[in-house]
Amino acid sequence: MKRALIIAVSVILWLPLIGCQRNEAGIADQEIRQLEQQWADAELKRDKAFFENVMADGFVYTAPNAVVMTKSELIASSKPSPTDVTSVLANLDDLIVRIYGDTAVVTGIVTQKLQLPTGNVGGRYRYTKVYVKQNGSWRAVAMHAVVVAPEQPRM
Repeated sequence: MKRALIIAVSVILWLPLIGCQRNEAGIADQEIRQLEQQWADAELKRDKAFFENVMADGFVYTAPNAVVMTKSELIASSKPSPTDVTSVLANLDDLIVRIYGDTAVVTGIVTQKLQLPTGNVGGRYRYTKVYVKQNGSWRAVAMHAVVVAPEQPRM
């Protein structure tokens, strides 16, 4: 009887902590999803200030062509958007966020399209990105992207 009482009291004391952890993970998931959409929008706008803020100093990016770039190299390679862009679009698909304490691993597909007077440009990329929470803010520390091949008709 005493043992059952001790177990019951222990469970009652631990339940709020378990619920709190789930709530924190849910909040982190929402923060990361919002950050991912901001990232996609910032890529299309070539918003260097956004990337300076969200990328950790040790950020490393592996491009679809296997070139590895640091934060400063990636930001420097970003050219301003042409002034004649008539529309931009960044869709995120298949977005999965996994939270591990102060670390988040994101996988997804981004489809980017820029409409220019001369035609459309863009592409589909599957990517993995890693964030770490530092001083209360999520900072990207690594990213890898590959081109998604167009679907081939099945024979």
